[in-house]
Amino acid sequence: MIENNECSRFNHSKKVTGFCTKCSQLVCNSCVTKSHPNHNLIDPDEVESSLKNTHIKRFNEKKEEYTSMKKLIKDHFVSLHDELHIKEVSLMKELDSNYNDMEDIFNINIQSIEELDRELKSNTPNFNDKQLLSPELYTLNVKLNYEILENTKNIISKELEITDYFNEGYKFLNKIYNHVTLSKNNKTATVCVGDGNIYSLLTIPSFKNGIQHLKIRIDKISGYIFLGVTNLDNLILYATKKIGSDEGISSNNLDGFKSVWVDGDIFSLILNCDEGTLKIRKESTGEFKLIQNIQKNAPTNFIVRLLKETTSVTILN
Repeated sequence: MIENNECSRFNHSKKVTGFCTKCSQLVCNSCVTKSHPNHNLIDPDEVESSLKNTHIKRFNEKKEEYTSMKKLIKDHFVSLHDELHIKEVSLMKELDSNYNDMEDIFNINIQSIEELDRELKSNTPNFNDKQLLSPELYTLNVKLNYEILENTKNIISKELEITDYFNEGYKFLNKIYNHVTLSKNNKTATVCVGDGNIYSLLTIPSFKNGIQHLKIRIDKISGYIFLGVTNLDNLILYATKKIGSDEGISSNNLDGFKSVWVDGDIFSLILNCDEGTLKIRKESTGEFKLIQNIQKNAPTNFIVRLLKETTSVTILN
């Protein structure tokens, strides 16, 4: 029950007729006409139950989302555990098999030694059929390659690092140069030291199929900027050591665009991995460039190159 049943807004001093759920205000008929047209109004006595129900509904929606995300994460790591267990069992099986073969050789040798000893102690020794195998034959025939084990660990670590569990979209790889700073959840990259080098930054995750879309904003262009894709296996591309195949556009070359790049420009990069095409569109003008020689279904990352201090870009998706 609303105790104060008079509207004090704008000195109306009129009886309250409802509660505006959009503005969270008690209103009278004059308020509704002037400030709350087409807003949702409820009876003042229903305010508590209505607001509670709205909060309960919203919280329950998020509770379901929370439960779903927990299950997704649990299932993901169960899958990783299963894959690791299969690999472990395979390695152990190979090792056990070779050990059992070696143990058989050992038992035969021990038996032969014991028979030889009995012959030596007998009155009529006969050594013709006694052959002992060399101890050097004891071998597992399996080399434990620590490099392979380490690579397996690195692959798993990389997968854990780049997996987009919470749908955060694309971001820059966080293992980059000291001369480039990242902010806003690794979505903004800024050159902090102008030393004359071009710093090439990869976005994660990478992809091999489907249509992928990167939207990027030029925050500050004080030097050279390149936007495109690369099929690099390496995670860092140095200006003095170019590895792999890169395709895209740069601010130094209009590449068919009529206007120069300016602060605030937004570009959309649309990669079709299955068809091997890259479309780069300048949002402000609608101009675009279509590149058709992208390697199909190869591991691919979007790549951004920056030159000169304060040059900065931000990923928008």
